[in-house]
Amino acid sequence: MKYTLHNTINKPLEVVAEKFGDPESIQYWMEGLQRVEHVSGTPGHAGAKRNLHSQYGNKEIIVLETLLEQHLPHQIKFAYESSMGRNEV
Repeated sequence: MKYTLHNTINKPLEVVAEKFGDPESIQYWMEGLQRVEHVSGTPGHAGAKRNLHSQYGNKEIIVLETLLEQHLPHQIKFAYESSMGRNEV
């Protein structure tokens, strides 16, 4: 399945790119996130992996995030893998 989602962020491109490039900022936009665990690679560079531990109700979900491409300020691509499937953003 493929779909496209568009979000409008009313901030300058440089501000948005800075937030996406900062590994610590994920806590502000990922609902339910409890902790982030570095798995491998250099954070902020293609190939870097980290586990995202989230809590939804009484269920913990662990998602493996892989940074696929880093071309900020214009593009950044991630892959997310969990027991529920795989998604590229």
